[in-house]
Amino acid sequence: MLTRSAILVALTMALTSAACQQVGVTGRLEQAVWWDDIWSLLLAGGYAQIGANERAIHWVDHAIDYGICTVRYLSERDPFLAKLRSDERFGPLMEKASRLSE
Repeated sequence: MLTRSAILVALTMALTSAACQQVGVTGRLEQAVWWDDIWSLLLAGGYAQIGANERAIHWVDHAIDYGICTVRYLSERDPFLAKLRSDERFGPLMEKASRLSE
């Protein structure tokens, strides 16, 4: 079984490949990820790692909508979201996660 770190490394490599830089992550991949909470968070982490904050915020928001509402994990523990935490949109997402987890 692949670990979350291994998946994110592979995803980050795919996102930064020359082909992906030309065409981006395909809509087909995003459609497949749309229906899953964990894959949404993994995609958010991959986007955050390459500095694509707009897409990363979108996917964190989506993961929260799908039930990933552990604020402490998202705001402190997940190393792949570290670059995203300084984004002004991240705080309101943590507030949303907190409200949904009550």
